[in-house]
Amino acid sequence: MTLAGLFSLTGLLMLGLPGCGLFVTGGRMLFGDPAETPPFEAVTDVDLTDGDHTVLVLATSPELVKAKFPEVDQEVMRRVSRRLRSAGVDVALGDRVLDWVEERGGVWSESHLGPIAEEFDVDYIIVIELDRFDWHMPHSPDLLQGNSGGWIRAYGASEDGGPIAHVMGGKFESVYPEHRPESTLNVTEKVFRERYLDRMCTQASQRFIPFHQRDTVL
Repeated sequence: MTLAGLFSLTGLLMLGLPGCGLFVTGGRMLFGDPAETPPFEAVTDVDLTDGDHTVLVLATSPELVKAKFPEVDQEVMRRVSRRLRSAGVDVALGDRVLDWVEERGGVWSESHLGPIAEEFDVDYIIVIELDRFDWHMPHSPDLLQGNSGGWIRAYGASEDGGPIAHVMGGKFESVYPEHRPESTLNVTEKVFRERYLDRMCTQASQRFIPFHQRDTVL
């Protein structure tokens, strides 16, 4: 189809659409669903996908969460890092970060972020702090529903080696399925947990990389 024909077809279809929907739908037909600006870029005016900035991802959760799922911090770090990397973000190697944390007893705090940024030569550190992470309905072990929450924060390293600065942060909530839990008769706990963990990490990564509205994870 020629370009003139494409515009003509779009025009005919748009005649039946009221108000501003006419232009929105016509634009999407021609150019596709536009990418949403992530909150990090909206606040800092930095597009992490341009590859000019190096990022490191850290995750932390309380002992109560780790008692049920010991690998939760490592899995969140790996999966969020992988999603950022697939979008073009320059992400520091997660295994090196995990080794660094383990060498210091597996415990770190905000006071460690400056030395971490210097050690791995990164521009930003993303911290995902889970207050809770579960995949069971309370008092109903046969019903599965992902439920997690906490904070997602980002810190920027100073070029002159000064203290690291908090640049973005906000609460994080994730529930899935939102209305009706799934039964263990239809899916195993392990499969459901993996699926929910992937979904939650996708949701977290959308704070930092562009995404299309159709791909928004709520």
